[in-house]
Amino acid sequence: MTRLIVPFTLMIATVASANTYNLQFTDFTVDNGQNVWTYSVTYPKSDKSLVVRLEIPETAYVTPVSQHSLRQKRSIAGTLRLEFARLETQNQTITFEVVAPENMTKNGKIAWTIESGTENPEGTVAGPVILNDSSNIRFVIAAGGSYICGNNIDFKMQNSVLLIKNDNRLRPSLVFGTLVRLGERWKPFDFLLSLEFANGTSRILNGFVFGLGLEWNKNLEFYVGMSVSMQPKISDGFKDAAEQLVAEIKKLPDTEENKRIKLDFVRFEKLETDKKTDKKTDKDFDGFPTISPISKEQIFPGDPLINRTNYAFVFGVAVPFEIIKGIGF
Repeated sequence: MTRLIVPFTLMIATVASANTYNLQFTDFTVDNGQNVWTYSVTYPKSDKSLVVRLEIPETAYVTPVSQHSLRQKRSIAGTLRLEFARLETQNQTITFEVVAPENMTKNGKIAWTIESGTENPEGTVAGPVILNDSSNIRFVIAAGGSYICGNNIDFKMQNSVLLIKNDNRLRPSLVFGTLVRLGERWKPFDFLLSLEFANGTSRILNGFVFGLGLEWNKNLEFYVGMSVSMQPKISDGFKDAAEQLVAEIKKLPDTEENKRIKLDFVRFEKLETDKKTDKKTDKDFDGFPTISPISKEQIFPGDPLINRTNYAFVFGVAVPFEIIKGIGF
């Protein structure tokens, strides 16, 4: 009886082993800038398709080597689902390759699952992982340009006179903030949220930047976005007071003192004439005094400059630094 038990046990183990699905890694090569991993799966005759799930980067794709038709679909979570059609053979061996860019991936460990309908075996095997294993949230310092979309004239007050500080639309800027990893479909890309420090403005902190960064390599990204900032502009009340002062000076009698005042205000006469055609701009107020030369008092009781919301298109290069490892969404 004992002699019969041993062969019978071995036979059961052999059958069980033959019906066990398993993903086998067979080869790794580099060809024309592409990393290539080769795998095989052997399973018994079945009337169902074979479904394999691989946890591989979005930059990797799969090509069949054996004569099996393949349907593949990537989930939102990043898993690639492979469905191989069955063949009318007693035992089937499916061979396929995973291909990924050499400059974006390296040989590491990936997770796999086979949907057999019963056991659903799973495990890990050699496969592609992202070459840049940076965290999903990183600190960033960036330098670039800022193109003002709205009013591009910045004023300052000096000795009770309004003066233009900067009227350039394109300005250098420094960005200080964070990058949040969004995905890796073609190249890794991030959401940029930062503070902006623009040159030639009246504020040290110029605004906030929202945008997207495209990773070039582990230490460099290109970014584009929009900045929202508060910029000083001339108040409407001061403009009305300035136009009224110009009109009053034109009507002054021609005394020696008044002639001197009129001569000083000749360049501001367009504030009154252009008011009718609506052609005046903030540039016309450059050098305008806030104190009346007639009364020697402030021509407007409030602050001549008020804050306005302004928008700008920003772009440049960023240098990221890892601050939180392994945080994701």
